[in-house]
Parts: sequence; C-alpha cells; structure tokens
Amino acid sequence: ISITDPTLSFARQQPLEVYLIKSPVVSAAEIENDVLNFRAYYRSPNVMIEFELPKAMPIKISAFTVGGKLAKPLVTGQKIAGQHRLSIEGTGLASGIYFVGIEAGRSIKFSKLVIK
Repeated sequence: ISITDPTLSFARQQPLEVYLIKSPVVSAAEIENDVLNFRAYYRSPNVMIEFELPKAMPIKISAFTVGGKLAKPLVTGQKIAGQHRLSIEGTGLASGIYFVGIEAGRSIKFSKLVIK
C-alpha cells in the first residue's frame, strides 16, 4: 500500500487504519469487527502487540518495512476470542519505522511501529 496524496494531513496524531478487503461482498461493519483495538509498540527488546478478536479465528501478524517488504513474520496460528497481549522478541528488526499488520477473518489492519 502506498499513500502518495500530498493533501493528506496526519497532524491529529491518531493511528492510521488501513483495511484490505479479501471478500467482495462484505459490509464495512463486518470488516471493522474482525479485529478490535489492534496496536503494536516497542518495549526494548520486545515488540508488544495487543488486539481483541470477537470470535476464534486464525491470525497472521507480520512486520513490514515502509517500502512494503516483509521484514519479519511475527505470529501465525489460531487464537481464541477475547483480548490478547503478545510479547515477541524484536531481534532481526533494525532501528527504524515498520508497519505491523494483522490478518484475521476478512480484514487486515496495520499499526505503525518505531524501533529505537
């Protein structure tokens, strides 16, 4: 995903949420509810990931460079419904900006991650 519109303003300092739809006939409400409260942040030396699932489903979480290349797969597997907090070793990720994406159900959400 590339955002090149110079008129976009991120002055509000709120997370940018990007939704990729994998099914052609899905309402926005259904997609929005596949993953709730997704965020990723760095707490040396680990990447912390928090999210909530409304039902049990397979998930895949990966870190991507700002250029969109896969930097590191982080989590793959089935998760139960409810809140999840994961601590993943951050080795292999150099200092910089990444986007951590979670794929669950019919949606993919991203969270910006800064590693210092």
